[in-house]
Amino acid sequence: MQKEKRNKIIGILLIVIGIVFWIIPFYNNKIEDKKEDNLINEYIDSTEQEIIINEPETVPEETKIVETIKYSMIIEIPKIGLKKGIYGLDSRYNSISYGIQVLKESNMPDIEKGNLILASHRGNSSVSHFNNLYKLENGDRVYIYYNGIKYVYELVNKYDEVKDGIIVVHRNNEDTVLTLITCKKNEEKQTVFINRLIEKENY
Repeated sequence: MQKEKRNKIIGILLIVIGIVFWIIPFYNNKIEDKKEDNLINEYIDSTEQEIIINEPETVPEETKIVETIKYSMIIEIPKIGLKKGIYGLDSRYNSISYGIQVLKESNMPDIEKGNLILASHRGNSSVSHFNNLYKLENGDRVYIYYNGIKYVYELVNKYDEVKDGIIVVHRNNEDTVLTLITCKKNEEKQTVFINRLIEKENY
């Protein structure tokens, strides 16, 4: 009887510990999402807004490095509820390890007939920002906010490529385009989304 009671207490403690370990990351993610929303709104209000990035919490307070950087642009995809800041090509945070990466082969949105190429993870991690791209269909809109201009794109094509380190971009060279790339779920492939610029406006 004593053993059953002890096992029951241990079981309850394990459940409580499990709930605590689930709640803490969930709460932290909510805080980070709120910070991200504030930074995005500040960027849109003023392209001169600087963003303070702190080193991870594991770094002792006295040795923590605070770096001042700027977002290069903002991406918004209303259909999948995505709105994220993107770092510039020369930023050390321009990596899929931190978020949405601008590939070095890219042209900026203001280059006529250029191609802005963005890549991000698919999955369940905190940096899997392109997890729901597969829901996009031809005609869906993608917005890029860059240097005071809102660039409006629409999806015109999507196709799969073998994940071998080489990506062939099938696009109309007469168009200004935005290319989005992410891995295909449970396959050694990646999906390429070609979006054509249809209009731009001041914001």
